[in-house]
Amino acid sequence: MKWKEPSNTSPILALPKIQKSNIINLDTIEISKPATQIKVTNQFLDYWESPPKDLHSKKELWQKLQIIGDALSTLAKQAHSPTSTQKTAPHDMVTLFDEGLEMILRIWIQKHYPHHKIIGEEGAKHPLSPGDIIWFIDPIDGTANFVKNSNRYTIHIGSIKDGLPYVSYVSIPKQNISYCDYQSSKKKLTLPKSTILCSEFFPHQTKKKERFNRLLKKLNATSIQNHSIGLSCLNLLEGKITAFYKNRIKLWDIMAPLCFLKFYQNHLWDINLYYTDRVTKEHIKTCPFSNTSSFIHHLNNVHKENCRAGLLTITPKSKPNILKAILEDFDIQ
Repeated sequence: MKWKEPSNTSPILALPKIQKSNIINLDTIEISKPATQIKVTNQFLDYWESPPKDLHSKKELWQKLQIIGDALSTLAKQAHSPTSTQKTAPHDMVTLFDEGLEMILRIWIQKHYPHHKIIGEEGAKHPLSPGDIIWFIDPIDGTANFVKNSNRYTIHIGSIKDGLPYVSYVSIPKQNISYCDYQSSKKKLTLPKSTILCSEFFPHQTKKKERFNRLLKKLNATSIQNHSIGLSCLNLLEGKITAFYKNRIKLWDIMAPLCFLKFYQNHLWDINLYYTDRVTKEHIKTCPFSNTSSFIHHLNNVHKENCRAGLLTITPKSKPNILKAILEDFDIQ
């Protein structure tokens, strides 16, 4: 059955099948089966149908993203024991909701912000340039939790421009929690009294587990894992975790919640990304929001391969020993 855009005559938002192309053909989009749909508000319809009054207004985009994102969260809550398929490994799962939620965003962005670039987990990856506004979309972060009908999953919609966060949205649908913002404002953070270290990996990844255990011992730390990078990043924001690292990170997994650490607590966190130069084999330190030509070139290369950008570290500026310990274990000078 053909997918139709929501309208005043039919205010229904249905889950579509994804088109894995940079140019979306609205006439050939189909509805996912089994069909999932919700009735949308008049405000959603206005934001869906009306072009932006100002293409460069972050405030306008933020207001619209809040409504669009909340509708996606409502759609996600309609899932009941969603079936999944394996992508590249037994732990690498995708559902119709992962694909459909991303497709809705792609349609809306192409419709009203066609000059923006999109890097989504399930769809095509646009070639990037340093001056682009870039969206990183992870429609369901914590898919394994989602498939188990757990409430421990998040929706990530984050954008960057000129080396800084632009507009971001993160929600925890089943807890009716959402973050959406575009501006900086300091928020107080109280770190845990003892060091709590977090990294996300699967139980069968023994080498990652061994490294994690070494770092726990070296830092005299306790551990936490959420099986959702989004939840772990929000735990940092809330002062429930002391530090986080993730090697071979895919930026859509982290970008949206990372924006909020930058918006609210940039003065408190050291946020770094380390990758290996393909020619010199040297470790390059950068910021995950960077728009330098060299980093954009690196991202364009990895997006043609496995999409893994490098080692991400989020550590307190007040505790440089944590970052030092992580880098030493990865043999990064």
